[in-house]
Amino acid sequence: MMSKENNGLPIIIDHKENFSVLGIISGTAELIVHDNGTNVFPTTAIVKTNKGGGSINIDLSGNMHEKKTVHGITVEANLSKWKCTDTELSFHVKITAKKLFVSKTLIDKTLSGKRNSHVNLTAELDKAFAEAAKQEA
Repeated sequence: MMSKENNGLPIIIDHKENFSVLGIISGTAELIVHDNGTNVFPTTAIVKTNKGGGSINIDLSGNMHEKKTVHGITVEANLSKWKCTDTELSFHVKITAKKLFVSKTLIDKTLSGKRNSHVNLTAELDKAFAEAAKQEA
């Protein structure tokens, strides 16, 4: 069974990478991609460092380029090689953080996840609820 996040949607990709910038800042960058049964995927990007952290929610729906500046750090995210079928989602993601002359790639990887159709998801939920009802009886 797919894991669930607090929004109740199945998580189909949960990727975490460690990073270090000049030995001064270290932390993790994580992408959590949910499947709501459409071609738009609610996603949470989380960065945690020894200097603080934060997260952003974004809807992924194809190749894209995003650029944001937070606390003087410019973060660029590029999605390419987007492939979405009824059974799988895959894409290449490159996330880079820049400040002044220092640039660090946080994630540069092709990610993929198996999708569940609504029919399969409904069947999984029905089975889980039936098992829970048996345990309570």
